[in-house]
Parts: sequence; structure tokens; C-alpha cells
Amino acid sequence: FWLKSAPPQSSTSHCAMNKAKVKATCIKHYLPLALCFAVAVGLIIPDIGRNLAKPKIGDYGVVQTICVFYIFLCQGMTLKTDDIKKALSAYVPFSYGLVAILLITPWLGYGMFALAYAIGGGKPEGSGINDSDIFPYDFYIGFVLFSCMPTTLNSGVALAAAAGGNFAIALLITVGSNVLGIFTIPLMLKAMLAADNIEIDPLPMLAKLAVSIIIPCAVGKCLRRFKVVTDTLTKYKVPIGLSTHSALVVIPNLKISGSRDDITSQSGISLLVCVLFGLGLHTLFLIFNYVVACAARWPLDIRKSVVIMTSEKTLPVAMTVLAFFPTSVGDPGFIAIPCIISHFSQLMMDSVLASHWADVKETLKEEKPAAKGEEEAKPEAAPAPQVVGSEEAKGGGQV
Repeated sequence: FWLKSAPPQSSTSHCAMNKAKVKATCIKHYLPLALCFAVAVGLIIPDIGRNLAKPKIGDYGVVQTICVFYIFLCQGMTLKTDDIKKALSAYVPFSYGLVAILLITPWLGYGMFALAYAIGGGKPEGSGINDSDIFPYDFYIGFVLFSCMPTTLNSGVALAAAAGGNFAIALLITVGSNVLGIFTIPLMLKAMLAADNIEIDPLPMLAKLAVSIIIPCAVGKCLRRFKVVTDTLTKYKVPIGLSTHSALVVIPNLKISGSRDDITSQSGISLLVCVLFGLGLHTLFLIFNYVVACAARWPLDIRKSVVIMTSEKTLPVAMTVLAFFPTSVGDPGFIAIPCIISHFSQLMMDSVLASHWADVKETLKEEKPAAKGEEEAKPEAAPAPQVVGSEEAKGGGQV
């Protein structure tokens, strides 16, 4: 009787509900989905990325610079003064971040691949797995090189913000590790690979940091003083967040389009082994840094930023250093492949991690008593390289 008496469910409303669920899921996981699409396009239709990368002003690609500038302009417009004060007072997490990036993770990576070669029966200059077609010794060099790099110049900060982390401390770790990396990279590579002829000019790296990160953040922070800007960011939080995600995925598309020939020149098994090693390397970094951050009981937003930033490595600096490698070390084309694959592996993993971590922000909020000054820093409502943490955006949907 109750079945007959129940009002019929409208098929139109049912479809509308399904569409709403699909839309919400796509928005929530837009970053990893868009990144997969960008990588696929870069491999299948590389001419798109190559043509976009052609316009340059000096050493700066026009399209990439515009995308990076836009991302960090938006980040600057959402940067709260309380977050800056909190980051400056968090000297212990900041110091750990520098030590982990420049000293601990390089030796973790070196130990991982040295162990893999020992198990495989290979030696750096002998026979074994390192001399096979599946995993040549040049791949080993590439992974060690990538492990010695500082954190990513732009994508790491954006992903830390997407996870609901503290943007200010992520920015400080980025600048600090890349400046100090100028001095630590040659020492690390000399100790691990006996590469003596590596020199790095610090000025171009510092200039790129200023143009791509510091200046747009400063401009965005100044624009935040105007009410029309904060009102616009609050009203259009989701579209702006999606647009910054889109700008972020353009960058790996440009990189993978340019490296497509080197990647596809390898056998499928060789690439699969390289991908597995790249995923394993980043997983090792994530687990180690997550355990340390949890044991230290830092505030959740700082913990997120420290874990992501200390687990990522920068590809552009690796390619710059590779240009200075002596020919006796190995073939530059083969050495570059593990760096490229590891870079995109970490982006894929961290984009998924950021989407998930942004959801658990509220449930873990009370995990630790509020630290000094944390009471004033309200939890951010949106996980993005977007309008994260604007005081006006108290409700808003999540991206």
C-alpha cells in the first residue's frame, strides 16, 4: 500500500541530482583530472605545447611566465597578514624544511637507488642492472641528480595551498631552499657522483624566483587592501580557483611536450620501471616527512605545507645543473628522463593528496591545541591555488 501511495519520483529531479553530484566531484578533483589531461595532450599532440613555448622574452617563456604570475598574483591576494606572522614565527618547521630538502632527502634518494643497484647486482661502473636496456646507469644518475634538487619553484606552493596548507611558510621554504641549494647541490653531487666540474650561477635562479613568485605575491598582497578585490574574490571564488588550477597544469604540459621525443624513445618496460622508481622515491619522501611532521605536532596547516614542500623536487634547476655535467658522467638525454618522469609523478601524487587533504582539514582542526597566534587564523574554506583563506570567504564551496 505504501508503495502505491508514495509520490512518483521525478526523473528530471533525479537527473539534476546526478548532474550536481558529477559536477561537484569534477570540481573537487579538478586539479588531478586536468593534470592527467595535460600530460596526455603533451604526449599525444606535442605541437600544441611546443608552439605555446616558442614565444620568449630573453630566457622567459611568455606563456609559462604569464601562468605562473597569475597563480601567485591570486595567492598574494588571498594571503592574510596572520598567516605571514605565523610563518615567520614557525622557525622550527622552516628550519626542518631546509634541512630535509637540502640534506636529508638527497641522501634518502641516493640510499634508495644504491640499495636497488646492490640488490640488482650492479655497480656504478660495473655490470648488472645498470647496464641493461631496462634501467641503464644513466637513469641511476638522473634519479640521484633529481634527489639533490631544492623544492619546486611554483607548483609545490600552489599544491600546498590547494591542500589547505600555510601559503606563507610554503613560500619561505621555496625561496630559502632554492637560494641555499645553489651552494649545496654541487657539494652533494660531488659526494655522490664525484662530479667536480659543476658550477651554478645564482643570479638567473634568483631572478626567476623574484619574477615568478615574489613580485606577483607582493602585487597581490597590495591589491588585497581594496574592498572591490576582496569582494570579487569572495563572489567568484570557485571560478577563480579553477582558473588558477588551469594555469598550473599548462606548465607541465609545456614541459612534457618539449620532452616527448626523449620519453617515447624508451621501451615500454624501461619507462614503466622508471615511473615505478619515481613513484617510489616520492612516496619515500612523503612518508618520512609526514612522520616527522606528525611527531613534531606542528599546526595542521603548517604540517601540510612542510610535508608537501619537503617532498617535492624542482625540474628546471635539475635541467640547469645537467647542462654543466661533464660528458664523462653520462648521456644528458638519458639522464634527463628520470628527472622528467619523477617530476610528473610527484605532481600527479600531490594533486591527489591535495584534493584529499583539503577535505580532512576540518576534521583534524582540533587535533592539536591552538598554538600562539593560531586563534586569529581562521581555517580556510577552499583548497586551491585560489582564494584560500580569505577572511570574507567563510562559506563558499570547495574546489
